[in-house]
Amino acid sequence: MKNLTIILLLFFCKNLIAQQNLVVNYSFEDSVICPYFNGVSWIHPLPKPWYSPTNKNISSWQLHKCALTINAGVPYNIVDDTSYQYPKTGNGYASFHTSINSNFNFNYRTYVQQKLRDTLVTSKSYYVEFFVNLPNSMKSANNNVTMLITKNAVYADTINYNSGLRYIPANAQIVNFGNPIITDTLDWVKVSGIYKGVGGERFITIGNFKDDANTQLIKFTPAGGTHQLLYYLDDVSVIPLDSMCLNADAGKDKNIALGDSVFIGSFTNGIDSLLWLQNGNIRIDSTRPGFFVKPTSSSYYILQQTINGCFTKDTVYINVNAMPLKFTSFTAILIKEKSVQLLWNTADEVNVSQFSIQRSINSNEFKSIGTIKAKNQFLNNYEFVEDSLKGILTSPLGNGLAISFRIEAIDYNGKKTYSPTKQITIKTQTPNIVSIYPNPATTTVNIEMQQSMQQIKLLNLLGETVLQLNNIRANSKSINLEKLVKGIYIIQITTLQNEIKTQKIIIN
Repeated sequence: MKNLTIILLLFFCKNLIAQQNLVVNYSFEDSVICPYFNGVSWIHPLPKPWYSPTNKNISSWQLHKCALTINAGVPYNIVDDTSYQYPKTGNGYASFHTSINSNFNFNYRTYVQQKLRDTLVTSKSYYVEFFVNLPNSMKSANNNVTMLITKNAVYADTINYNSGLRYIPANAQIVNFGNPIITDTLDWVKVSGIYKGVGGERFITIGNFKDDANTQLIKFTPAGGTHQLLYYLDDVSVIPLDSMCLNADAGKDKNIALGDSVFIGSFTNGIDSLLWLQNGNIRIDSTRPGFFVKPTSSSYYILQQTINGCFTKDTVYINVNAMPLKFTSFTAILIKEKSVQLLWNTADEVNVSQFSIQRSINSNEFKSIGTIKAKNQFLNNYEFVEDSLKGILTSPLGNGLAISFRIEAIDYNGKKTYSPTKQITIKTQTPNIVSIYPNPATTTVNIEMQQSMQQIKLLNLLGETVLQLNNIRANSKSINLEKLVKGIYIIQITTLQNEIKTQKIIIN
């Protein structure tokens, strides 16, 4: 029962489209005469009411699964060489020539034409579309793949070379935005637009209505030969817009690599009004139905459009697979035992806010000593000079201080990436700012200070303070030891920078 429901629903939708569509036999499925060989040449007539408005010797073709030969079959058929393409829908499709010679030296064209089931109405809007595909054996491709809408049938004399026109000169109304060259040999490409009726139009003709001088061409192989240039054709529609609401088409969601461009939207011409927004609020376009974008991070784009009074919107998501930030080099250079020059290079730098330069004197706990704003270019180089080592070098930490450096890259979203750690060794020498003598001492000990001190303490081995002096100016200070018990003591000196120096003293 479920399968029957689906079949009935598909049948209903197909008939609904057929009733709205003014194109008769829109998918080339009815009134098919299977392509055949008449003993001289292959005959592949278009199914009625379609026909080719050109001389019979040079006309458009019908290609169908029912053909008894590969010459006009589906999916295989011979167009110059063997081509391969399934119909967009159904079992067959048509073809039309946009040039007969791949050198594009001759204005030969063929067309596909029919009389619509009804006449177009003045000032009434219609949505028009058809689908084309370039055979994979083609050696070139062109633009001007269009539709002409007229009151009367048009015709091109393709046999009377000297007296007749071998193409139909006209300004086609249905052409993709920008009139791009159609090169896709894999998928069916939609050509679409909005047409407002003049009144009385009844015929549609599909083909190239411009001469060679006004047709853009690209060639896939070196010029030469007499190869034809044609396109496959399927699913043609002319639908009154008062019977439908044409939804906005922002395109399909895509994943791209960082640095790549991607097309969003469509090529549908004639939209009454449109507006593109990036990430919800950034206005980026109001004239084009589709265009290429190159986001540097994952983004979404909203298309808002109005056609024939119907407002719709659509969103497309573009996910950018950003390459992770790379530290291509990192160097630490000690300069005269007083400062360190840090140099680093990065690649694939995207969405980075800043770099935090970090230092550690125990190779474990790092603290930031400065920041640099990120450049966010493909290749970058940076320099930072650490000149705050003076306090470290003058502190009584011993001879040979190992200091570690690293760079922390911080993204705008908070993500952090770290460079390798670089370590340098500084030959530290504690300056002789305090001299204590004699040692051992008996009744007095002298303390000579080259600079003022915050505090001097004399501690016994239990850590108890037995003598304390505060705020001592730079001079020589004698301390009386007569009242102290003989033994070992610790003199602890605290500088004005809160640095502590200790020395053992013996009292005899």
